Amino acid sequence: MLAIAAIVIHSSTLAGPARAEPPGPVSGRPLKVLANGGVGLLASPNAYKTVPLGCARIYGQGRPDLFVSATHGIERAMYLYRWVRDNEQGQPVFAPPVRVRHPFGDASPPAGTILEDAAGHVHGFWLQARRLIHCRFDREAMAFVQLAQLDLAGLPRAPDAVAILSMADDRLDVVVACSNGAKYRPPGDESSDNYVLYDGAGAFRGHWPRAGLYRIRARSDLSAIVEAPHLFSASNEEILGGVALTAASYPSKPASCVVAGASLGNLYCFAAADLQAKSKSPLVGPGLQWIRHPTIGAAPIAYPDAGGHRADLIVGGEGSLYYYPFSGKFTAEGHPIYGDAQPVWQQDAQLYAGTLAVPNGVDWDGDGATDLVVGNSEGRILFFRNHGTDREPKFGIGAPILANGEPIHIQPGYYGIQGPFETRWGYSCPTTADWNGDGLPDLLLSSATARHEVFLNIGAPGNPRLAAARPLYADGLELHGTWRVKPGVERIDGRMAYVIQDDANALHRYWRLDDQNLSDAGPLRMEDGSLITSHSAGGGPGQKGRGKIAIVDWDGDGRVDLLVGTAKRGSIPEPQAGLPWSRRRNGEECLQVVLLRNCGSNAIPKYEQPRLFQFQGKDIYLGAHSNAPAPCRFGAASGGPNLLIGMESGRIYFFSHADLTLRNPDGPR
Repeated sequence: MLAIAAIVIHSSTLAGPARAEPPGPVSGRPLKVLANGGVGLLASPNAYKTVPLGCARIYGQGRPDLFVSATHGIERAMYLYRWVRDNEQGQPVFAPPVRVRHPFGDASPPAGTILEDAAGHVHGFWLQARRLIHCRFDREAMAFVQLAQLDLAGLPRAPDAVAILSMADDRLDVVVACSNGAKYRPPGDESSDNYVLYDGAGAFRGHWPRAGLYRIRARSDLSAIVEAPHLFSASNEEILGGVALTAASYPSKPASCVVAGASLGNLYCFAAADLQAKSKSPLVGPGLQWIRHPTIGAAPIAYPDAGGHRADLIVGGEGSLYYYPFSGKFTAEGHPIYGDAQPVWQQDAQLYAGTLAVPNGVDWDGDGATDLVVGNSEGRILFFRNHGTDREPKFGIGAPILANGEPIHIQPGYYGIQGPFETRWGYSCPTTADWNGDGLPDLLLSSATARHEVFLNIGAPGNPRLAAARPLYADGLELHGTWRVKPGVERIDGRMAYVIQDDANALHRYWRLDDQNLSDAGPLRMEDGSLITSHSAGGGPGQKGRGKIAIVDWDGDGRVDLLVGTAKRGSIPEPQAGLPWSRRRNGEECLQVVLLRNCGSNAIPKYEQPRLFQFQGKDIYLGAHSNAPAPCRFGAASGGPNLLIGMESGRIYFFSHADLTLRNPDGPR
């Protein structure tokens, strides 16, 4: 299966010379930021986690440049972003990335940290099992070269994160994080659809992974451990979930501190003046409120302020990077106070909508140009205004969409399909449609909760304003289905249709009765009368659902078809021989957009066997979690609706209808 990254984008060419491109979006390429001076959010090019590793003055001007690891996605790699300037708000702006080589293969390196010493040498320290690997950066080769390694004997288990407190001529002061080894999921067959995470009282049946910090002193050449590992945090279960570490320093403080980012978004500080930190203190922002990082998996690095102190923070995770400026003040207990989370920027940026982007093309603000309304894994919904035309759209930065005056932010909380650690993943899957026929676009969605809701637009043309969410009902019961599904919503022969994946994981159609009530039109069926289910056998409850449904007359025959963005282990219309699961090779999960062509009528649809799309005659691979198709009017006319596809990386790809063909179902891969 040819990866879409190989077809449409190579990270090795990201920093190459600018090329003249035709007007309008480029088929097979992600949308770019064309408003806002081309400056957009800094996030990994083709992966869904953006983890800062450290900073150094590689290009020798202004503030340090930034090393970033792109993990968990199509194109895992390490990149260097050159600092260009600070904007008027003091937020750093970086150039497009350059790929950096390292000793750990052609992907992202393991957990590690990068720092620059007083002589200007740039060092990388990485964890590989129970070993600490020391590398030095070769500026000419744009690569880290391994120098030495050290066995970290005496730790309870292999460490997950590392920070360097100090690096002298003969001594290295290291802090690592080690898990308590607790198994998160409760006993049972996790691949079974009947696997149970909660007991009858609603309590989670599993265990809570936590981590403690350990301090080690070694010779700087890693020839020996000078001081054996000892517990540095107050306990070995100090932080809930996974941990990322960095060393920070503050004016008037005698020694560096360890700043730890936790899975659920908290940030903590451990004072390192003594051999053992007395306790962790949560980092606070304005108003002395605990910082809760906007995205899950908070991964911090210290970034030097104007005085050279490593006091500011750049924090990544599953999403773009954020910048926290140190206020210069401390709490009464002596803990640092930070400003609010602010964006980190990149020049010549691709449009970024948050991971697992779910786009819709709609004239949201009533100015005649098609805008974007996009959901993401954070549970947010963003509005990207089109500053251009449908032929040549120009997008800037997404703004949160409000409902009842508050930003929409779906959070499942403690009761998640995959357990309490899903609390921060909202997986908002919105669809826009004029639901009540008043001429204004409304918002309908499902999410991680598997509920279905409508946000009615109670504004006016040119001034959209959403009311609070209201549940949808069928037969008086709140409509429910499998999770993370984008409903297909379209007016068909004068009636508004609503298509979901139901509790049996089958495609199911309803008709609108009024703003909140639906009539059940039954499951949709194949030409032979069989149901259309959508995932392979096994994988557990979390692998159900996840489909992104669009209703559209794709082939122009007057009958509305279905486009379905498939999920991990997706298999339409049945578990074993369905697509795209049956097309996988070597165990590779093969996500694709599937076309179900309607060979019946709009009133009583029947669907042919699904077909997979090809781009310019080649198979395309769309990531490991989900992909979200949305027919659009962007670009030149090309014989039918053009297509946007939201990717797990948060990028939105554009495809001209003329460039998309359908693979023969029985043809070769």
